[in-house]
Amino acid sequence: MKKLFYVVLLLLGMGIMAGSCSKVKTDIYSASIVGSWQAYKAVDYDGKTATQGADDETIYFTFTETGKFFMEEIDSDGEYEGYQTGDYRIEGSTLFFSAEGATEGWKIEKLTKTELVFSVMDGDVAKMYFKKVGQRDISDLL
Repeated sequence: MKKLFYVVLLLLGMGIMAGSCSKVKTDIYSASIVGSWQAYKAVDYDGKTATQGADDETIYFTFTETGKFFMEEIDSDGEYEGYQTGDYRIEGSTLFFSAEGATEGWKIEKLTKTELVFSVMDGDVAKMYFKKVGQRDISDLL
């Protein structure tokens, strides 16, 4: 009887250990959005993919710890095409941008330490893909 007790205890312990070793599902917000992100691919509503090439403008987003964002477009010659600053917040799986009196929301499809994927809710692009590029210095622009 004592042997049966130890066998059951051993099996129970193994079950608990196996359960604790299972992969823990983390949500898409476990990685911080703070930092700078460079667009590398866009997909339109027809599924056509456009990648950033040498002749294209490059889009960067920088998100600060204080809820500010800076978006810049730089052409292939390194010249600014445009920029925008404002506030951002995340609610559920939506990233909201507020600038110049308007608020726009993009659905976060994926957020890791190195990649950010948005579903854009209006315009010609359905999804935008970004890679993390470190922290760009934008302190004098905000």
